[in-house]
Amino acid sequence: MRLTHQFLDARFTRQGAILLAVVAALVLSYTVSPTRVEAGSASFNLNCVSNCSTDPDVLATISTNKNTYSPGEVGSLTIKYESDAPAGSSFTGNATWTGGGSWSGSVSRLQITTGATISIGSFTVPSTGSSYTLTVNGSLSPNYNGAASQNIVVSISQPNQTLTTSVSGGGTITSSPAGINCGATCSASYAYGTNVSLTATPSSGNTFTGWSGACSGTGGCTVSMTQARNVTASFGAACTVTHDTSWSACTASCGGGWQYEYYHTSPGSTCGAISNGQVYAQQQCNTQACPVGPSATMWVSPSPIAYGGSTVYGWSTSNATYCRFYVDGNLAGDTNNGWPINNASGWADAPLYTDRTYRIECTNATGQWTSSQATVDITPLIVLDSVTSGQVGSCGFVSGWAFDPSRPSQSINVHQYYYNPFTGYDTGPTAVNRADVNSTYGITGVHGFQYQIPIAAAGTYTARSYAIGINGSGVQNGNNPFATEKTFTCDPAPVNNASCVSVTGVPASIYAGQTFTPTVTTYNNGTKQWNRDGTPHSIGFATPYDSLLFGLNRVSINPTTVNPGQYSTMTFTATAPTSAGTYQF
Repeated sequence: MRLTHQFLDARFTRQGAILLAVVAALVLSYTVSPTRVEAGSASFNLNCVSNCSTDPDVLATISTNKNTYSPGEVGSLTIKYESDAPAGSSFTGNATWTGGGSWSGSVSRLQITTGATISIGSFTVPSTGSSYTLTVNGSLSPNYNGAASQNIVVSISQPNQTLTTSVSGGGTITSSPAGINCGATCSASYAYGTNVSLTATPSSGNTFTGWSGACSGTGGCTVSMTQARNVTASFGAACTVTHDTSWSACTASCGGGWQYEYYHTSPGSTCGAISNGQVYAQQQCNTQACPVGPSATMWVSPSPIAYGGSTVYGWSTSNATYCRFYVDGNLAGDTNNGWPINNASGWADAPLYTDRTYRIECTNATGQWTSSQATVDITPLIVLDSVTSGQVGSCGFVSGWAFDPSRPSQSINVHQYYYNPFTGYDTGPTAVNRADVNSTYGITGVHGFQYQIPIAAAGTYTARSYAIGINGSGVQNGNNPFATEKTFTCDPAPVNNASCVSVTGVPASIYAGQTFTPTVTTYNNGTKQWNRDGTPHSIGFATPYDSLLFGLNRVSINPTTVNPGQYSTMTFTATAPTSAGTYQF
């Protein structure tokens, strides 16, 4: 690029015997290329103001030491007198940078020789930035007095910078100056310092949701290209807003089926722009001012409660002029008949033997209605009546009853657990008729349960029964109390064992076929009872053949029942074998 010079000239004149100095200032305008600074020279006159008959005007030129500089490079200024300077004169020069760079040095000469080039200092070219000012001053004395200055404006052009954009969602980005049209063209190079404005345009069915990177928010985006920049525009599904005056509600349906409904809570409130494809409480109706509707909240505490227990119910409202109240669907009162519009402390309700629902309905002066309800849940009842002990394999039974006051005629599930530690469980609905339970509680349905204990190892165990609670719709609600636990014993399986105590009445010898009457006494040394009924016990020979030799089948025990540790004495008739020989009885 070419160098532009601006000059401030001063000429010496003679004004009597008083010595005055006039300062001449040189102005150099620099245009800086991307990598270099161009400089040059300029001439000006130093005019005589005193003693002019002997001190003529002086023409001088101030120059840089070369025409091209790199950013940050050190250069120098020199002065050269094109005509004679007065004998004994001296020149002092200096320069300063404003906004960057530096200057050092000055020169003082007692005798300036015409045509001589004299250094008057050095300077440093700025390496960054776009505009700086260099002020150069010069003075010649003694016959020239005063001061003057002029600015040199240095313009620096840095390398081009790259702007990179991207799009998230459905939309495009365009730029001014032109260069960006993203989706298709998402990056462009701009001259250093250029201000680039970006515009985000959503595609059909979408809305602009915000900038990120070098810009933020949802407003305009302008970047200064003093360095490389990155900008992203995000778009989300557009939302359609409708206004329901009957409920003082604004409903926004967004892409993907997402929907949000908002009730205004302050008079005259409006909603702003929808952002990020989501609809917030302050961003529902765009510029619509939805009428302010009433709000109401009904509450109960505690819930759940025990059968026959008590709860407290209360309510709070806003923007309501009238409210009415229902208990289990029946109108209980209204604000025109002593019921307060707000009841923060609540009212007690007891005793309660089934679930109870409290409901409030409120309106305002414009006829808009709202409602709220709360239900107190009654904990199911469950009783474990009995647990019988027995032998392993058929140890015994657990039995009891359960029902949920939420739906007292409906069977509910019971979970039966056995511990020593945990060894198993049973589960199923109540399936045993319990007329006594129905009569006591004034209910209908089947509410009894019974399970055989499925334990295979002897020991002492604990039975725990859980009632699985339901709500008024018959859906399990996690309110699952358990009955008082009971312990039981599973006995080992009995052992059947006997010993022979004595045998009498057997002759040492006898004729073949002759009868005799023996007596046999045995002892029950096992753990199982002997008896004639059910599974009869009897005595006989080791093999049926031996019994037939003496005309016998098996002989029943006597007495009818013989417990472990007792004796049994049996007398019977036997017949000797019909063949001669020796036999063992």
